[in-house]
Amino acid sequence: MGRYDVSIFDLGGGERIRDIWKHYFSESHGVIFVVDSSDVQRMEETKDMLAKVLRHSRIMGKPVLLLANKQDRDGALHEADIIDRLSLEKLVLQSKCRCKIVPCSAVKAIGKKAIQNGLKWLLKTVAMDSDISERVQNDTAEQKEQEEKDRIERSERVRQAREERERRGQEEAEREGKTSDPEKEESIMANPFQPIGDIISEINYLVIKAKGKARALWAERIGNVTVVYHEKEKYFKLENYIIQEQKGEGQDYRTLLTGSGDTYSNVVVPGIHEYPFTFQIPQGNMPSSFKGAFGKIVYTLEAKLSRSMRAPSKTKTKFTFLSNQDQDSPQLMEPQFGMKEEKLKVFTSGKVSMNIKTERMGYLQGEGLKVTAEIDNSSSRKIVPKFSLYQKQSFFANGKRRVHTKNVLKEAGDAVPASTCQTVTKVLSIPNIVPTTILNCKVVHVEYRLKIYLDIPFAKDPEIKLPLVILPADSAFGKMVPTWPPS
Repeated sequence: MGRYDVSIFDLGGGERIRDIWKHYFSESHGVIFVVDSSDVQRMEETKDMLAKVLRHSRIMGKPVLLLANKQDRDGALHEADIIDRLSLEKLVLQSKCRCKIVPCSAVKAIGKKAIQNGLKWLLKTVAMDSDISERVQNDTAEQKEQEEKDRIERSERVRQAREERERRGQEEAEREGKTSDPEKEESIMANPFQPIGDIISEINYLVIKAKGKARALWAERIGNVTVVYHEKEKYFKLENYIIQEQKGEGQDYRTLLTGSGDTYSNVVVPGIHEYPFTFQIPQGNMPSSFKGAFGKIVYTLEAKLSRSMRAPSKTKTKFTFLSNQDQDSPQLMEPQFGMKEEKLKVFTSGKVSMNIKTERMGYLQGEGLKVTAEIDNSSSRKIVPKFSLYQKQSFFANGKRRVHTKNVLKEAGDAVPASTCQTVTKVLSIPNIVPTTILNCKVVHVEYRLKIYLDIPFAKDPEIKLPLVILPADSAFGKMVPTWPPS
């Protein structure tokens, strides 16, 4: 709708389906609640269900559009009566949900424009509240984690039940004198003969490959068509042949040698064999390893073994690569400043302002980030400064860009009373495992922003955003500057 990309979950209101509502709360940015304004007798039931929804922890604080439907029917309640019957004012205050009520009729299109305006209000309210998107991401992740935990528990119960059935069956067979040796039977069924290949194996080739690449991949729905965006960037592909298959004359290949300078034999006896190898990663401005919402930067090692008359065997593992990009940039040493002033209206009078400072732009993993905030609270209410560090992931493919934000940490400072000037200092602990900043990749960018905002009751929260660059913990940058310990 307009510039908004909207997904709507259409859920029925019958008694049997109400229990599934809660499974959609974590993914919801707002609520559209439809009321039958002509069904006066069920208004108390409607009141209870609405209260149950708005008081749910994953709905509280989110905007609600209430559609008073069936206004074309005789005896339909008017807007004021519905507010009274549902105790809407009290419920909205308790749940901290912004609410808009729209009288309408779906059958006769009464209030069609009002419905559209109500929907625009809902979308605009969601867009203006940055905390809602953060809540949705966190709640969705928690719900998926819980669902995965439940799935594992169900699988474990099924496994235990199956083992119990097998144990009882085995006991019953033993009581009836039907004993067996499962390992012997399995060996006979799988391989009744002992070929010489089980004693000596001939290898065609054994190769180790090292690769580095980045990829962005996502899909978008445009009308009735799903468009897939895909882009790759390759950095290197190295191959070391430990055992090399014979090739024709004139063909060039590289084979690793033993410590004595000989080639490895392609005939091996049963047992464990170790083949040492090394790779020299090419010089270049390659990005650090990273896995994001719609793409990744990955470095892998792959071993492939080929033997006659058998399918090749493969194994693959990832290794972490840390880039040393931009560590000597003078810009990383520069202090960061921000200033914001806001005049308050309606429920709060006066104005507030803040001046924000950080000592530099570059910080190490695990370091303490010191933030100084000079706050002038000339308003009539107490305000609380809040500090948020978030990650901004950007993915590029086919001329398009997809952005995903992820909260890293969020903390609150000391409250500033009304009509007071105060300096608030906060040291934020950057996690040791947070990915480093990535700007040297064509398809994936990883950036960080420090957001400072003033939490003001019943007013728009003024905010300041400052860019940050996060570097590896063992970076040489740490020897150039004095660092703050984590708080």
